[in-house]
Amino acid sequence: MNHIFLGLGLIFIISINQLAWAGNEGQFLPLADSGSPFSRVHFVPKNGNQIVIAGQSETIPPGVGVISGGVIGEVKNACIEKVCGQILAPLTLYRTFVFMDDKVMKMSFSTGGHKEDETYGNEVHVDDPTLSLVGMARTDENGMIRGEVNRQMTISWANRGHTGLAAFIGPTLGAPIARTCSDTMTEISGFFLEFLTFGINDTFRQAFTVPNAYVSGTVKSDKPRGYVHVMVGIDGVPFSHTAIHYQGSPNDVSTIHTVAIGAKGAEEGYVRVSLFMSNGGQGGCATMQSGTLYLSPLQS
Repeated sequence: MNHIFLGLGLIFIISINQLAWAGNEGQFLPLADSGSPFSRVHFVPKNGNQIVIAGQSETIPPGVGVISGGVIGEVKNACIEKVCGQILAPLTLYRTFVFMDDKVMKMSFSTGGHKEDETYGNEVHVDDPTLSLVGMARTDENGMIRGEVNRQMTISWANRGHTGLAAFIGPTLGAPIARTCSDTMTEISGFFLEFLTFGINDTFRQAFTVPNAYVSGTVKSDKPRGYVHVMVGIDGVPFSHTAIHYQGSPNDVSTIHTVAIGAKGAEEGYVRVSLFMSNGGQGGCATMQSGTLYLSPLQS
């Protein structure tokens, strides 16, 4: 339907659909009814209730983020590439899209990439422009979706929030100490962060979605004249500058700090940040007695 406006001797014809378009609105989030690990996610209105699907402005079903409503996706009864009634695979990264099925908005999971639609400018599936991108999720070893203090396995394409993740080190924080006797940089089990990053497309990142990763803590060597070396690792590989403590006396303790700038390579997707330590090749054992591995708040 079109409306015609007369003014200053000119005739303007404006489509009602065009008036409704506000780009990709809404937000993709876990549904918190089951707690983490989550069995359901949803897409709800946020800063508007319209999304472009197949060249039409469609209304997102009403809902409250993480609480109720919207378009729901279930890990045990999912639509994958628009084929419904399937189970999400474990340890798999999925982009999440919405599509219209006989006037009903549904969510579809896909392992495919995404791109900007050449005609309408919204973000769509790389092979199917009737699928509009709303988010991304990664399943755990049981095919569920995690969201905890040290891991966030969903990310919204539009209206990203801010998430700060942390892994605590040391008994004063209710966690174990970090310790190694290795001569080479070793990943310390149990101290990690997991999150997702979006790109402009599936192979080129947007830098503002990639946070800096930090470690800060109190360290000690059990060897006089010993060393403690500490690094931040990305995806299982030491990444940051090495923070070094030299044991000048038996009771010497230092607080060290280092950062991994832009904790991911060029591609979008899953990132794992972890703690690496060594004795610097000087023998003895290195200990972080208390500390935190954490992210700067990231847009997620």
